[in-house]
Amino acid sequence: MRDSLLIFGVGMWLIGLCVAWFIIKTAVHAALSDHQRDLRREAAKAAASTPQPAELQPAPSGPGRFRVDGVVRETGTETSLYIDAKGEAFARAKAELKGVIVTDVQRA
Repeated sequence: MRDSLLIFGVGMWLIGLCVAWFIIKTAVHAALSDHQRDLRREAAKAAASTPQPAELQPAPSGPGRFRVDGVVRETGTETSLYIDAKGEAFARAKAELKGVIVTDVQRA
């Protein structure tokens, strides 16, 4: 009888230890989850408060006056031309016909 009570006592002690371990593990996990959630909220607030760059809008297509920057093929000198054309591609083509290696085209 005495041996069975000893085994029962040790068994109950082990069960209590397992229950205590489970409770502590659950509490630590919940605390860490709360901390991670708080960190995510702070990061989201910081991201929302930083100014975002303005969306780049493509130059409107269509006819107009264009400034074409480039290099004269024969001399190697830098140049800027103002060309009236139907669009950016047409301005680039006209400058190339004049012997300019085009580096940039902007609406003037």
